[in-house]
Amino acid sequence: MKVCIYGAGAVGGHLAARLARGGADVSVIARPAISEAIRAKGLRVVTPDGDLHARVTAASEARQLGAQDVVIVTAKAPALPEVAKGIAPLLGAHTAVVFAMNGIPWWYFQGREGPMGQRRLPLIDPGDVMWNAVAARRVVGAVVNTACEVLEPGVVRVTNRTNRLVLGEPDGTESDRVTALATVLRAGGMTIDITRDIRSEVWEKLIINLCGAPMMVLTQMQAADRLRRSGLRAGRRSDRRRGGGDRPRARRHHRL
Repeated sequence: MKVCIYGAGAVGGHLAARLARGGADVSVIARPAISEAIRAKGLRVVTPDGDLHARVTAASEARQLGAQDVVIVTAKAPALPEVAKGIAPLLGAHTAVVFAMNGIPWWYFQGREGPMGQRRLPLIDPGDVMWNAVAARRVVGAVVNTACEVLEPGVVRVTNRTNRLVLGEPDGTESDRVTALATVLRAGGMTIDITRDIRSEVWEKLIINLCGAPMMVLTQMQAADRLRRSGLRAGRRSDRRRGGGDRPRARRHHRL
């Protein structure tokens, strides 16, 4: 399987190393400093269970790589217009494009029946640039739960032991392409879930970020460090009670 990571920063670099470990033919598109470092020294991911080293093809432009089986976009939302301009050389007849990004995705209404299936989100995708660049049949939704940071170009640190990626088709079907990608990522050491309701996963991650990020800003602490403090743990439990209880119950009551 040929897989390209579009936007190989912290999360993208981590996924690239996991894919390479799982047996994929991996390439990355990154900023020049990062791509040059990866070409020179390879990609290194520091994890609590040891370092991952991967030799992947690194480029700054998609035209240097050619068509892929899967493209995983891990760029930040403000970079989507740039991705839309550059992604075409990566797209073959059957290329799937996975959007592993936080927030409400630009493709949110795709795969829905009726008039809502054509609804656009201009604040997220100004000018419909992504809508026009990536056909609806290519899109696969994703939600990433992994805490990463770039230590230096070509070196990523992962702070949590369990790293989870949720994959789902926007139309709620189970597809061979998602199953194949999940198999490679699992072989690389990722925890992978496949869902028929990717939008609820998107909302759950967004709600978690909205609740947790302000406390991390106020305390200037990472999530793991914050939860080691007894007072902050008690505050988190109180927030969860006010928010509707434990995670499984919240998911049963909120299908979005």
